[in-house]
Amino acid sequence: MTEGSKENTNESTNKNRKIFKNIMYGIFLIYIVFLLKIVLFKYCSIADVLNLKSDSGFRSLNVIPFQTIKDFINLGSENFLWAFSNILGNIAIFMPLGYLLPLLFKKLNNIYKVLSISLCLSVTFEILQYTLYLGSADIDDIILNTLGGVIGYGVYILIKKFINKEVKIQQVSILLSSIAFVVGFSIAKEQFGNILGLTKHETISMADEGIPNTDPNLSGTYLSIKDDSLKMYNSPTYKSSQNNDLLNTSIFKITDDTKFYYRNFEEEKNKTTIKYNPLNKNDISKIEEFSLISVWKNKSDDIDASVIVFSDKMSEGSGIMHTTTGDSNENEITDLNGYVEEIKENSVVINLITVQEMEDGSSISTSGNGKYGTYINVGFDPHATYTLNIIENGGADVTTKKATFNDIGIGCSLDMKVKK
Repeated sequence: MTEGSKENTNESTNKNRKIFKNIMYGIFLIYIVFLLKIVLFKYCSIADVLNLKSDSGFRSLNVIPFQTIKDFINLGSENFLWAFSNILGNIAIFMPLGYLLPLLFKKLNNIYKVLSISLCLSVTFEILQYTLYLGSADIDDIILNTLGGVIGYGVYILIKKFINKEVKIQQVSILLSSIAFVVGFSIAKEQFGNILGLTKHETISMADEGIPNTDPNLSGTYLSIKDDSLKMYNSPTYKSSQNNDLLNTSIFKITDDTKFYYRNFEEEKNKTTIKYNPLNKNDISKIEEFSLISVWKNKSDDIDASVIVFSDKMSEGSGIMHTTTGDSNENEITDLNGYVEEIKENSVVINLITVQEMEDGSSISTSGNGKYGTYINVGFDPHATYTLNIIENGGADVTTKKATFNDIGIGCSLDMKVKK
């Protein structure tokens, strides 16, 4: 090979090396943006944080090593993929960091430097999450993130051991990065799509023509029908509730023109379908006491029922509990809202309720059932105060009473507030 050919070959090699290097820098930048979204901005946008709109955020803190990991493992029997995604996901999101740091920055080709950077970055993320009300600050996240960075560095060393040429290493790195991005995006969309804004929960109402397009005049709990009179509590409740004696009741007259329906909910991934099935008189006799009920009055008579819609009972222990932590002042912000799935000694596991904004400016609150739920473990400090709200007449009447942590029940709707 002539000297001129060698120079051309070196130029070509250097050019290819530079191209691959720039591609890897681009991948690293995309990864950092993805990491920020996954860790810091999964519940709110960057604009909300910059504008100090933290009223829709929440925070929780766990400083007990391996506590959250054990919680995920215990929940794994009910939803393996969700628990798997949370535990291994915290490891996987930092693996690219441990891999890309020594690849792009030769001075960082050291296990202790990669470990230190992974640890410091994870600690920074957790501090920001807690300080800015961006989510849960958890020591287990730090442990798993740091482990992910170390594993990523191990993958880099392993590949370098079998591939000596730098260009080949970069080509393999681009391929691995592409695979990791596709797999990571797919899991994130499947398990946390609603939270991350990657998917929207759709609610479809397949209403019969007989269902009015207005809100019901009263929603509550069915008690009985006797002598063409329907009796109901003015609020959703369940049979064993100790608060039923605080609830008001209403009586409506059943006429020949009264229409009856039963409302069913069909849950699918990112979609809830609401169906209304017409009922006849024989069906009505089979309706169980303490089923939920909505009533539309006859416009010409205030006590005549025009349309009555029944639906399934509330879960035992359901209710609306508001909790407040910290010293009292007026600067309350809503911290977290969800349905209680599990009660522990000083914490609860809730199924997170998310709010979807509609195109017309309205909003709808949704939560997934079973494997479609988003579960979060929330601890309570010793100074937390509790208030039980009993809501009647579609929210028009609210009765409050003092409560304790022991009053929280499975299925209870928790609205947690943090005082700054």
